[in-house]
Parts: sequence; structure tokens; C-alpha cells
Amino acid sequence: MQEKSEKTKTIENYYKTIFYKDILERYSIKSKFLFEYFMKYIVNSYATIFSLGKFYEYLQSQKIE
Repeated sequence: MQEKSEKTKTIENYYKTIFYKDILERYSIKSKFLFEYFMKYIVNSYATIFSLGKFYEYLQSQKIE
């Protein structure tokens, strides 16, 4: 059980490093809130083709304007 916890921590650290240092800081993204939803959407649907319309529907389902 401990091994899974370490793997989870490692993946979370990779995600935070990529998200904050490699993308947000490098490209000076102003809407961090919206970008967080974008990243969650991409991570949760990595095996499907990205559609801006479906992402928009996802934002609406989360009550985000």
C-alpha cells in the first residue's frame, strides 16, 4: 500500500512541475483558474481527441462562464 502512495506523490509532483513551472510561468498565462480546468479536462480525457466544443460543454457543466 505504501508503494502506491509514493507513486501517487511522484505523479502529483510531475503534474505540479509541468503545470506551474513549464507552462504557467513560461507563457505568463493570466487566467490560472481557467487553465486549471483545462489541465484537469486534458488529463481526464487523454485518450480522446480534443474538441473545443466539448471543453466548452465541460465548463458549462461545472457552472463556469
